[in-house]
Amino acid sequence: MISSIIRFGFLTDVRYPVVFLSNVVSTGLFLGLLVLGGRALEVRGIEGALFITFIMLAAMQAPPRALEDNSSEPEEIYLYPISPMAMLIVQAISLSARTLFNFSIVYLMLLLPMGLPMNTLAELWQYAPVAFLAGLGPGLLLGGLTLILKRTGALVNLLAILLLTGAFLPNAWMSSVGAYLPFSAAQGLMRGVTEPSTVLMACGAFLFLGVLGYLFSERLMIRMGLSGIR
Repeated sequence: MISSIIRFGFLTDVRYPVVFLSNVVSTGLFLGLLVLGGRALEVRGIEGALFITFIMLAAMQAPPRALEDNSSEPEEIYLYPISPMAMLIVQAISLSARTLFNFSIVYLMLLLPMGLPMNTLAELWQYAPVAFLAGLGPGLLLGGLTLILKRTGALVNLLAILLLTGAFLPNAWMSSVGAYLPFSAAQGLMRGVTEPSTVLMACGAFLFLGVLGYLFSERLMIRMGLSGIR
């Protein structure tokens, strides 16, 4: 079942090739402008920091997006044969894998025109699991909030903007903030200013908080009678 969900996500992306190609081109233009801005500010390693940010965003946005789907009710996630949290994690894996694939295409598209370093793409694949973990913990927290508040899209979009802004932080700030926040830690890893052990500690702590936060919100939703679950 898990592999079917991930495969379905990929098939959905390529089912409409014109839409897929237009998304790739528009993403390339957007990222190209961000890279040029980072280079103008002389931010070292901005290419890798930006690209890994979008993998973290995918993992963070997947749980609340699955629960806020306009075509279904949040409670429908309890109809699957696996636990709701496991289902949200599968959704996050699927979206993160598709994001990695799509952004690799974008990176290769910009490789020669913008002179992007080839080793950054290899590092992006190497640290993709770390980026997934960095986004999953906050994503589960947002998923828990979505169970209570029902609509958290505006909050998710605000956090996405803050995450993109964080990729441009000076190295001194990145190394200090990165010890406490998984996003900054992963971005700093791509920029060479944080250690892998620091990143794993920050990701592990937020993943633990994310699991606890989601379970607490789930119980609170049931206790407050916000769903038909008993």
